[in-house]
Amino acid sequence: MPFDFLVLDFETANSEPGSVCQIGLAGFERGRCTFQWGALVDPESPISYWNRRIHGIDDDDVAGEPHWGTLVREIRKHTRHQVLASHTNFDQRVLQAANARYSIPDWPVAAWLDTCRIARLAFPELPGHGLPRLAEHFRIRYQAHDAAEDARAAGLVLLRAVERLNAILVDWTALANPKRDWFRH
Repeated sequence: MPFDFLVLDFETANSEPGSVCQIGLAGFERGRCTFQWGALVDPESPISYWNRRIHGIDDDDVAGEPHWGTLVREIRKHTRHQVLASHTNFDQRVLQAANARYSIPDWPVAAWLDTCRIARLAFPELPGHGLPRLAEHFRIRYQAHDAAEDARAAGLVLLRAVERLNAILVDWTALANPKRDWFRH
């Protein structure tokens, strides 16, 4: 199903960027979140103490869950040729690293948006642009470091930024490229 944009978020098991232990997706159409999905993923490597402290996922939680190589077909079905977004480019790097780890070729997307960068452009007066700070500022309720919740919150932040920038029709491809005009009015 095509969305206006789809937000992708990952939690990782350790310092290896391809060590996916949770994935979340949130699809947005006409200014609303119409799809939200999340899944635990077996990272096939131990979850570090530091990462567990951040997201609360431990080795027992992911035991028996599918690994990235098993889930990727379903993920690709939702993300192929879509406008993808994530809060910073961390999630884009994780996707590339997880694909490389399992020898899976990358697939085409329409554009990749960094919701943090866009929020900085739309709200330069705010003291910080991390997802928890922005969610608090906009009174977005969510569970931080739950991949599906992070994806939904980042999408809602993106909608606020588009509204702030007075975009009537967003050229998502241009928005993904900081050297181009961002919006058609």
